[in-house]
Amino acid sequence: FRSSLSDLKLIVMSWFFCLFIGSLPLQTTLHIMDRFFLEGICVFFQVTLAIFKLCEKEILKCTRPEEVCAIVKRKHHFFEELNYTAIKFKDRVTAELIYHLRKTHSAYLFANLKVSLRDTIIQDFKNHTKLSNSKLSFLFDCFFARIKDSNHLLEYDDFVKVFRDVMPWWEFRTDLFRPTFQFFDLNNDGKIDFGEFAIGLGKLCTGSLGERFECCWKIHNYSFDEGIDQTGLYMILDALHRTYFGETVVDLNNFIKMIFEKMNKKKDKLDSKLTYNDLFQLLIVDPLLANFFQITI
Repeated sequence: FRSSLSDLKLIVMSWFFCLFIGSLPLQTTLHIMDRFFLEGICVFFQVTLAIFKLCEKEILKCTRPEEVCAIVKRKHHFFEELNYTAIKFKDRVTAELIYHLRKTHSAYLFANLKVSLRDTIIQDFKNHTKLSNSKLSFLFDCFFARIKDSNHLLEYDDFVKVFRDVMPWWEFRTDLFRPTFQFFDLNNDGKIDFGEFAIGLGKLCTGSLGERFECCWKIHNYSFDEGIDQTGLYMILDALHRTYFGETVVDLNNFIKMIFEKMNKKKDKLDSKLTYNDLFQLLIVDPLLANFFQITI
């Protein structure tokens, strides 16, 4: 039967949603409504099974759902027989059984809904980040495992927990949790949704060199026109290294000294600070430094 009529569920759903109105003769429908108000939802299941039992031979010959509906509508004189057959199911199809089956099926249903929701969200944000499907899927699971808000938003404390789950090396820079939260919070509402988290993490971890450097610069609360000293640049590059390698893999102190030496030589003066634009102007005119910066950071 299932192989010859795959739309069985749609037929039954239409009966339930409309309370059999328009699907059965009026007298039969009114009697079903009386029993429903008296005995509850189990009556609909009993009546449905009775219909299939009484019309079994004819329904098995059907190949389209509308044929089943037509057969049931033609049954103008089987009120007593339908009622008698439905009552036979009364002891077997109880409210307790329906509750148990619904509870069992709901776990399967919610699991499928979660997978479907995850796939939909991942496809929506795939074009907004450079994160792979597998990374977005992992991020989705980590994010929603920590959700407590009914609106699926992360507050700061839960954000820190998720961030530690996906970027454990950030633990070495706990001073950056709060500014990172503020950087991810694009609409400044004090909470992070999955889109904001995915986009922010995508820029921070898989963006271009310029995007990742810009993220780290902003997270350290520096304006683009603000000059920073060697210590400030060290903090930024250290964070940038950790987002890419998980640790600092080069001698940043010597590298930073080289940057400042080249900058001072370019400006032909001693300067203890450089701006965001100073650094990128330096990279443009110094291929060796740019190559070192690109490969190692």
